[in-house]
Amino acid sequence: MVFLDVLVNYGCRRWLHKEDYSFDEGGDKTRSSSRPSQYPLLGFKDRHLEDEYLEHLVVASRARIILAYVTAILLYASGPFAADFCVYDLVIQQQDDYRALSDEEKEEFKESQPEGTWLKYFPNSTRVCLVISCLLLLMFILGLVAVVCMYQMKRFEKHRTWIFYFTPAIYLVFIAVNGFIFAFSSQSYNAWLGTSSWIFLLILQFISPLASLFFISLPALVMLELMTVFVLVFLVIVPLCNPVGNLWNLIIEDAIELGGDYARRSTLANFIQPLVLLCVLAVCVVVVSVIVDISNRQSFINKKIIEALTKQREETLLQQKEDHENLIHSIFPPVVAKDLIRKQSGQDMKISKSGRDFGLSHVSLGSLVASRGHHFVH
Repeated sequence: MVFLDVLVNYGCRRWLHKEDYSFDEGGDKTRSSSRPSQYPLLGFKDRHLEDEYLEHLVVASRARIILAYVTAILLYASGPFAADFCVYDLVIQQQDDYRALSDEEKEEFKESQPEGTWLKYFPNSTRVCLVISCLLLLMFILGLVAVVCMYQMKRFEKHRTWIFYFTPAIYLVFIAVNGFIFAFSSQSYNAWLGTSSWIFLLILQFISPLASLFFISLPALVMLELMTVFVLVFLVIVPLCNPVGNLWNLIIEDAIELGGDYARRSTLANFIQPLVLLCVLAVCVVVVSVIVDISNRQSFINKKIIEALTKQREETLLQQKEDHENLIHSIFPPVVAKDLIRKQSGQDMKISKSGRDFGLSHVSLGSLVASRGHHFVH
């Protein structure tokens, strides 16, 4: 879905660009009553202004993006990665033993494995799972290194918005890979928790690093895309399309086997509750990201307004100074005019340093002339 974001910002840029907004055009657009137009979730209709906003956002979100990467690395390394490598020697030995079997024995081994476990479908690829775990962890680490380098190195200063593209891409790769593995190992916890164990397996092992999305600060459209993919993959596609069958039916079957109405309803509610909680959290992430995005855009607009007003103030003061100097040149001879301007500049500097004036203070022309006349008298 990150490709949709790229398509919006680059492929559809010409059609989305509907205005050329200026904060200092005649001073009219610097008032709060006039704001740049926006698309819902797609940003400003002035795509150049949207680029400026993304550059502002990526700098303002530095701490949260780094925190999200660190959180994802810690959650994945201490959870799924550690669980895989606690038994890596047994896994490798098991694959070696499988390879030593004859073709008939290999088929018998597959048939003896429970449905919904990895060895049932890929007994000769257990090493691949360990490699995938290493690559996923390495992917997050390299992402963190890339983010830190782009913030620290001047050469990447104009390309920091790339963070908003490769960061969600990393999460999408993680979701896709884990979704595939989960589809063929959804019943790995059956021996301990029954046929509905896929719920706990999903939460504890396959999606725990996604909790880092609570800390990250990405554009609202990107967060909506990530949460949509997450819900579709782990709560719709994989539970409905996997070798075991409909995983939702397994929850209902477990509840029916209990017999009593109270026990059945209570068990069903307890199994469904974590999944409902995941959906609610996904919605909350999107809502919070939209609210934060609105606040960030408001701060960005206010910043641009202040910059425009400051620029107008400086231009006005410079124009006043120029007019004042022209007036002096029109009244006095060149030598006298230059001397008056020089003295005025010196006194303006003293006044500015004393803190009594924050602008271009102009000493009274009459006082300067009187001072010069007094100098000639002496």
